[in-house]
Amino acid sequence: MSPKPQPSPANPQPPAPPPIPPAVAAAIEPIVVKTVEAAMASRAAAAPAPPAPVVTGVRDLQMDPEEGKIYEARMGVVLKAAYITRARALGLDRSSEAPLREQYARLDQYLLKCKSVGAFASLFGQGAESLPVVQSTEIIEFLRPRMLLMKAGVRRIGGYGGKLVIGRQNTGAVAYWVAEGEPAQKTEVKGGLVELGAHKAMGRAQISNDLLRRGDSTASALVGVDVQKAMSVLFDESGLFGKGNKQPLGLLKAMDQTMKSDITGVTLQNKLDDMDALPAAVEDKEHDMDESAFYFMAAKTFWHLRAQRDEGGWVFEGLRDMKNPTHNGCPVLRSSILRDKKLIGFGIASELYFGAATEMNVTMGESGDDFANDLQHVRVVGYADWQLRHQTAFAVKEKVTY
Repeated sequence: MSPKPQPSPANPQPPAPPPIPPAVAAAIEPIVVKTVEAAMASRAAAAPAPPAPVVTGVRDLQMDPEEGKIYEARMGVVLKAAYITRARALGLDRSSEAPLREQYARLDQYLLKCKSVGAFASLFGQGAESLPVVQSTEIIEFLRPRMLLMKAGVRRIGGYGGKLVIGRQNTGAVAYWVAEGEPAQKTEVKGGLVELGAHKAMGRAQISNDLLRRGDSTASALVGVDVQKAMSVLFDESGLFGKGNKQPLGLLKAMDQTMKSDITGVTLQNKLDDMDALPAAVEDKEHDMDESAFYFMAAKTFWHLRAQRDEGGWVFEGLRDMKNPTHNGCPVLRSSILRDKKLIGFGIASELYFGAATEMNVTMGESGDDFANDLQHVRVVGYADWQLRHQTAFAVKEKVTY
């Protein structure tokens, strides 16, 4: 009986190829790699390069604040967020007339976009809730444009909490000759401490509801400027004239009182002598005249000195530059807070410290009639301090009658 033929499999598998000898594989591998790399390079060269991004220089007029107004705009965004939160709590975003409801809706959309814009995103928490504070480190930059002392270049420190201790040296370094083999002479260098504290400062301002409802960063900067004016005057006045206790001790109280003297007279030569005597008195105390040395005076005194002439022309030539006036190579700053103080001062700003201890808190709408009157009362609270490191770093001429 013949054997029964076996059926062939449905998908016959070809026999496995014999393995490549290791020596052959090692020789082929570099050739394969080079071939693949060449093919990829030729494909990339043939493909057109992606177009470069087009930079037009066009600003987003809704989201971009004015040049140099970033900190004012950030404050404005904080106030607008607080404003719409209160409007919602009162139901005004729903119950107002149609034009007002539309303004609230546009403001809401603007604030929503602010949460994704780098200039404003940090003002909102992770839960996208607005925070009614401005960080202590940026309070300093927020106040700088309007503060006389900040413009002068005082040292700025923020976020230290309740107290910051700064050391100072009350006597100069001591140097002497020593004979060969003699022991070093014992000397004592006297030091001291300066403490920046946290005095509570409160400012108030009234802002138009129309300005608060506008959903753009230009309006935010304008809102911030209103608060900036109120707080900068408060901080400047305390830095100069503060009497201590509840408020900081201002530099005119903290300075060495022997550095104050009356003007020598009202003749042109007297005025020149007095202006020279101020930096001479500071330098006599062995202070270095760094780039922060400056004069300060009332606007009335500035304009009087600016107009002085003799047979040779303008006496105070540097004051003729109204925007950047100088005398003896030092900036001359003027401010309305010195009105009626009858003094001319000179000092080294880097010896004066301004500290913003904690964040600045903002409260919106203290009065129940704010929305009805279409004006919002804004209260701003911050904790700050001034300290003069060396008491002889400033000199003042008093009883100025011009």
